[in-house]
Amino acid sequence: MKVRKGLNSDIREVLQLEYRLYPEQWHVPEEIIRKVLARNGEVIRVLETNGVLKGHYAFLPLEKDVYEKVLHGTLDEKELADYIVDYKEPKDIYLYWTTVMVDTEDTNRSQFSKCLLNDIPLYLKSLQERGMNIMEIGGIFISDNGVRVAQRFGMVQTGTIYYTGKSYPVYRTDAIH
Repeated sequence: MKVRKGLNSDIREVLQLEYRLYPEQWHVPEEIIRKVLARNGEVIRVLETNGVLKGHYAFLPLEKDVYEKVLHGTLDEKELADYIVDYKEPKDIYLYWTTVMVDTEDTNRSQFSKCLLNDIPLYLKSLQERGMNIMEIGGIFISDNGVRVAQRFGMVQTGTIYYTGKSYPVYRTDAIH
């Protein structure tokens, strides 16, 4: 079992897992993910075991104004592809934590979660070592498991957005260790 950079060839498997576990209103079309990866190929990390993807997470680097619009519900995450910042040179970034999930139907889900979550601080540290100044990390968490993950990483609920008649908590932090 290993966590690695997500590739274009992984998108269909990532989406199969997302579509199976996330509510339909949160589904993102394949072409949007391809566009995101074309702008920054390092935003998705996948957990692979025996050649099968069993989990993934993604942090989308944004400029502050776009980041705030997403977390306030005035810009849909399906519209973010054009705003993704690259990691080519050092800069201030705001990371929108768009997804974190493992195959909850697999009996090894606890091992998958541990492996995937242990990779997050390493990934963030690697960005910082390359000169990325992570100003803040935030996300809209749509499941109880997601909320627990946010809290585990010291994130604090700072608001709520309303989307398709439901409310979802917004969590933020200035650092994940």
